[in-house]
Amino acid sequence: MISGEGFERTIQKFDNNFSLHLMDLLEKLSHCSTMDCQHQMLNIIARLDHNGYYTAQLEKKAAAQGEGNSNIFVIVI
Repeated sequence: MISGEGFERTIQKFDNNFSLHLMDLLEKLSHCSTMDCQHQMLNIIARLDHNGYYTAQLEKKAAAQGEGNSNIFVIVI
């Protein structure tokens, strides 16, 4: 059985991995929708990021990397 502390670390690790992969997916979907004119992708993005949390995280990541040097696409819904 996992101790309380070990359980919390495991949940935090899953949360971090999930958020990282979801942000990567949203970034790639946003890139595809803007470059290939596949506006259907915006509907998927809106459903995955309904409250804008991950969009805000991507904006923070872009700002941290520098506005001119970033390859991150901001999701516009």
